[in-house]
Amino acid sequence: MFSTAAKATSVDAIAASMNTMKICHGSKINMQEHDSWCKQTVRNPIVISVSEPETRGSYIKKYTTYAVRQDSSSGVRRRFSDFSWLHATLAGRYVGMLIPSMPEKVVYKSDACIRSRMRGLTIFVNQIMRSPYLRQDAAVVGFLGVADDTEWDHVKKSSSVLENAGVGHLKWMQCLMASVVPDDPDKFLVGIKRDVEHVEKCCADLSTSTKKIEEKCSALSKDISELHLVFNQWKNVEFNACDDKHTELNAILSTTTTTMAGWHDVQYHQPVIHDLMLHEGIKYIAAQVRDFKDILKQRDAALAQHDKVTKPTPAVGVSKTHSYFPRYVATEPTAADMEASASRHEHIASCITRALFFSEAKRIKSLKAQLLRDTMGPFACAEYHVAKRVSILYGDGVGQLYVGRRHFPDRNARGGQGGVGCRRCRRPSRQSSRRYFISRSCATSSYSAGCIQL
Repeated sequence: MFSTAAKATSVDAIAASMNTMKICHGSKINMQEHDSWCKQTVRNPIVISVSEPETRGSYIKKYTTYAVRQDSSSGVRRRFSDFSWLHATLAGRYVGMLIPSMPEKVVYKSDACIRSRMRGLTIFVNQIMRSPYLRQDAAVVGFLGVADDTEWDHVKKSSSVLENAGVGHLKWMQCLMASVVPDDPDKFLVGIKRDVEHVEKCCADLSTSTKKIEEKCSALSKDISELHLVFNQWKNVEFNACDDKHTELNAILSTTTTTMAGWHDVQYHQPVIHDLMLHEGIKYIAAQVRDFKDILKQRDAALAQHDKVTKPTPAVGVSKTHSYFPRYVATEPTAADMEASASRHEHIASCITRALFFSEAKRIKSLKAQLLRDTMGPFACAEYHVAKRVSILYGDGVGQLYVGRRHFPDRNARGGQGGVGCRRCRRPSRQSSRRYFISRSCATSSYSAGCIQL
């Protein structure tokens, strides 16, 4: 699973965001120039890899670091907490923006969990680099470029809360200021909330289904490995332990064990393909939909808190009872505190509303399309090559099993419909493998009268 977006933004981050909006107040933005800037910024794709997990420390202080590299550079090493810091920093700085999702934190770290985490972190950082606003942020630049641990700690402290974190940060705030919000935004957001609820359920069900497929692939891979081992044992018995050796049986066993070995090699990679390509991709889409839903919830919560703070409450008499612990007596918030709290909640709700109508309500659609393409494209390519290899494997196996047979299927014979035909009856064939074919009538008849006679 992936962790949800931060439910609450720190007071310092909100204050910095409010100051940034004051800086951008009154500035005008040309949308054509802005679109041109966005395209120019992401024109050169940057690919980040997260690999080489390394465990450091001991006992309860044990932790894992990962090598984060851009292209072929030496890169830096980062902990999972460093990725979490980057996610929280960006979420607090770009209020209203759908920030790339982070994998959730797990306590038990098996090899499978480490692989899954690295895949999720890889998607996270590469989605950041696809954003024209985020890729030049001061926190992102420091995250990818500072290798020294002491300097990195200083960067985290200095760049957590900034009023100007880069050109992308100011561009984003200018866009929010220029966003056109309808008079009744809730009327338009009702349909979006309804759609998100339905899509979230579908994506969650898809994630569950892909996980089940991955588990079944793992079980099948183990069964095929055991099958390959048993066939090898049978072959060793026939070749070495039996006095009466049968030449044809030994030849068929050799072909069969070779075919089983190839099938085992192909199936060995299937669990990884289904897990890291299909399941992790679908899981990330589900996480993004869930984070978008959390943004809508954050807006509703901010509006509710703003109304609660600004709504006048009737005065209630306070009993003047004596307390033996004056330190722990609850104090009423001052008028200045209530006004500051109302301003913060109003700022959060305003930024989210402006962000939704500027880009995020539409971007979630295009983002889902892009993520689905990124998931299914490599997965389909991998499955195509697996199917191609299996087809060649069994085609070669059939060719070796029927060498010298009288009724060997001829892949060069042509049927009446211009396709590959059956050598025995010359009728159009039904494909049984990539190379070898049997006609429908011969396939349905007994082997003694068909194209293949054992």
